[in-house]
Amino acid sequence: MRLFDYALRSAGDGDTAPAIEPLPQDRSFADLAWKQPPFNILSQTFLLNQQWWHAATTGVGGVTKHHQDMVEFGARQLLDTLAPTNSLATNPVLQRKIMETGGTCLVDGFQHLLEDMQHMVRGLPPVGTEEFTVGENVATGKGKVVFRNRYWEFVVRFGANIVIPKRLRMCPATEAVYRRCLHIIGL
Repeated sequence: MRLFDYALRSAGDGDTAPAIEPLPQDRSFADLAWKQPPFNILSQTFLLNQQWWHAATTGVGGVTKHHQDMVEFGARQLLDTLAPTNSLATNPVLQRKIMETGGTCLVDGFQHLLEDMQHMVRGLPPVGTEEFTVGENVATGKGKVVFRNRYWEFVVRFGANIVIPKRLRMCPATEAVYRRCLHIIGL
């Protein structure tokens, strides 16, 4: 009903309030193109579906927290795969970029895909890894695994100037460390 109400209101007024706002950290629909028809309806449909799936996969009685987290994670992955931002036909920002570049961005993207596939098939490291050198612009160090499941581990590595329990402190492998660490999570 909220989507239908929004569709009717937005048909007569382009500046109508949305049926749902994205989460503060979600910048997917920040571009003004998402506020124009038909993309406004697509973005609102996605956000309402996202909210519905969150409600459907959390707070279910008789389900352990672990299993709830697994189902919520799976639903989130499926939703992200189907997001209108991920399709040429439903993404106005991508459509604009294609027009601005005369389609060369698609050709460039396809060339990058082929290069990545060649590296994978040949057993070479991913493209761009040569720009990173341990001890220069990539830090390594001992850390503490604070969470682990069958999909990933969360390793805490903190600098000495941050107040944190000793069991979670970083043991840097080099004398010079940056104040803030960047953690890359690979799947």
